[in-house]
Amino acid sequence: VRTFVRKLRRKLGDDPADPFYIRNERGVGYRMPAPDQHGSVRKVPQT
Repeated sequence: VRTFVRKLRRKLGDDPADPFYIRNERGVGYRMPAPDQHGSVRKVPQT
C-alpha cells in the first residue's frame, strides 16, 4: 500500500511532508480530504 500511495502522490505532485491530497491518519489509515465548501482545490502542475 505504501508503494502505491508514494507513486500516486508523485503523480499528483503531493508533498509527503505536507500532504494535501492523501493524508495518513495514524491508527486509522489514509484519507483524501474533501474540497472546502467553495469547491477550492489546489491546482496540479501540468507536466
